[in-house]
Amino acid sequence: RHTRYDIYQTGPWEISTRWTMVMGLPAFPFMWKPTLTFTGLSIMGIDPETTKVKTHVDTWDSIENQKHLSPEGVAEVLKQIFDFSQTPALETPGYTVMKKFADYEVRKYDSYLVAETGPGVDVREMKDGAPTKMDPQAAGQSFNSLAGYIFGKANEGGAKMEMTTPVFTNSGRMQFVLSKDKYESVDKLPASTSAAVELKEESGGMFIAKKFSGIATDEAANDVEKQLRKFAARDGLQTSGPAALAQYNDPFTNPLLRRNEIIIPVSNFEM
Repeated sequence: RHTRYDIYQTGPWEISTRWTMVMGLPAFPFMWKPTLTFTGLSIMGIDPETTKVKTHVDTWDSIENQKHLSPEGVAEVLKQIFDFSQTPALETPGYTVMKKFADYEVRKYDSYLVAETGPGVDVREMKDGAPTKMDPQAAGQSFNSLAGYIFGKANEGGAKMEMTTPVFTNSGRMQFVLSKDKYESVDKLPASTSAAVELKEESGGMFIAKKFSGIATDEAANDVEKQLRKFAARDGLQTSGPAALAQYNDPFTNPLLRRNEIIIPVSNFEM
């Protein structure tokens, strides 16, 4: 899938456009169905006599050395091919990768529906406005409350909903994503019969994201969050809210194959 953004003039006879390309590779011979994502800039030189494109150069945002088959470029392709993390074939919030750096992504999320544990349930302890560790008992209570809602035990009419991914946790809250394809809006969701569960629509917007595998311990999640905030500061991006941990897989998935992410909203991203 190739998405092209604004085309603009960058020279007397030169035009440029930014783009995102997402390419899925076949299961054979890879078995794990890798997906490659690149963003970058296309620069096209125009022939003044024919007004046709005479030169075309593509650059990737994730590498510095833009030469054809540069070691850095080959390494970037191989890194993505041999990313063994698995994303379940379930409905998930839609997003577009607007810019893919070597160490993180900038994404534009569509709005999505969630069932959320209420503010009275402390999932992660806070210090200086940032999460420090997960309270296992509170997390278990939150998960059970949300599971009760989607499995029909705690919603009006006993509607059983399809599984989605990921599970989000941030700022003392846990969220299950709900199917927007089926319900479209909060008003069309079955009402919750549990005081612990709130239904809402997240507005989406611009976020930075960094993926990591393994077991999403508090220490691992906090380390990735620190790295992501450091990258944002390096690149002049202003974070505008707390980080969220996104966990895509069930507990029975091999930790080496798990897809976990830290995402943080940003307020000043420009193409």
